[in-house]
Amino acid sequence: MRTGTRALRLGDYNQQVVLELVRTRTATSRAELAQRTGLTFQAISKIVRRLVASGLLLEDTSREAARTGRPPTVLRIDPTAAYALGVHIDRDETAYVLVDLAGTVVERERRRTPRRGGPSRSADQIARVTRQLVERSGVERDQVLGVGVGAPGPLDPGEGILDNPGGMPEWGRVHLKKMLVERIGCDVAVDNDAVAAAVGETWNGKAHDVRNLLFVYIGWGLGTALVLDGQVYRGGAGLGGDLYHVPIDPGGPLCPCGSRGCVGQYASPAAILEDVRRRSKVRRHTASRPGAAPTPSSYGDVCRVAVNGPSVERDALVHAATMLGLGLLGVVAVLDPDLVVLGGAGLEAARPIYESVIHRTLTERVPLPGQRETRVAISDAGSDVGAIGAASLLLHNTYAPRFTG
Repeated sequence: MRTGTRALRLGDYNQQVVLELVRTRTATSRAELAQRTGLTFQAISKIVRRLVASGLLLEDTSREAARTGRPPTVLRIDPTAAYALGVHIDRDETAYVLVDLAGTVVERERRRTPRRGGPSRSADQIARVTRQLVERSGVERDQVLGVGVGAPGPLDPGEGILDNPGGMPEWGRVHLKKMLVERIGCDVAVDNDAVAAAVGETWNGKAHDVRNLLFVYIGWGLGTALVLDGQVYRGGAGLGGDLYHVPIDPGGPLCPCGSRGCVGQYASPAAILEDVRRRSKVRRHTASRPGAAPTPSSYGDVCRVAVNGPSVERDALVHAATMLGLGLLGVVAVLDPDLVVLGGAGLEAARPIYESVIHRTLTERVPLPGQRETRVAISDAGSDVGAIGAASLLLHNTYAPRFTG
């Protein structure tokens, strides 16, 4: 599936800046763009003319007439100018989306992640389903920039190599980008699912108007990502922003990393399920009546019970969300993000609990002089946040200024 031959790819930094300002509604007229960028009105007019001619921008004169009697021309992006495919690979399920330039989902699909055959069968499935999404949408293939993939870490985003992703023992070290390029024949971007989700939130989500973001992804596992000054922060070894192995209780359970009381030992779905089993066992031993409720067999079961009222499951989830909030406190105190966003299929299943507990944990401490209260939000992308974010990797790479990582 050859893609992207008709979708304009910007190489000029000033064009990228102008497109970004219009896309985020920061500036929507030539005069506003000149004021925001410091470029001359003539330079802005030339850039806008080029972007309109390319089909990326539209001119709209429907705004109410200004006091001078002359209606200003309002600029907006044309969402049909380009599209991107997004794929999110999780242990049990793979999510697919096709989004337009605005980040709006045009088509979506969900499939079981192949258990047998490992990465080869997954790559075959990705090639097949992404092709079907484009055909079903009616979008011309040459308007599609490529395929973005979000996957569990650890991985090398530059080479698109997954290195023994958690919960997927058959995968080992996988050159996923190379496999997909061979099968699909288009541009492919591969990144950590939490990073992809964070990028998606900055493109068309709760963080579209912020420069500093802390994103928490809860799916089969737990991941976090940082966007600082508009760019993904990875750190020296590519682990910047990763909370999983941050110790918050020196007397806590032993973690595979060798430390005790790491955030992941409390807040990951696997840890929550184990905590429910432990609490259920204790309750059965101490209950005065026989016939205790059966122990949930999955994290999804835990969430379904927890949101319906007081229970062992609810106690475990509240505890996990509290410990996650405590881990986030350290990052918030050091980096002072504009916004903390939480998302993922695992969070959606128990959204009210996570939202209230983490917000309370992050805001109940009185800010010191000069500090501000931390804003906390839940992603509107729901369980598609990873796939939408993966598609946004292509949109960012092509059109956003100063996006590096």
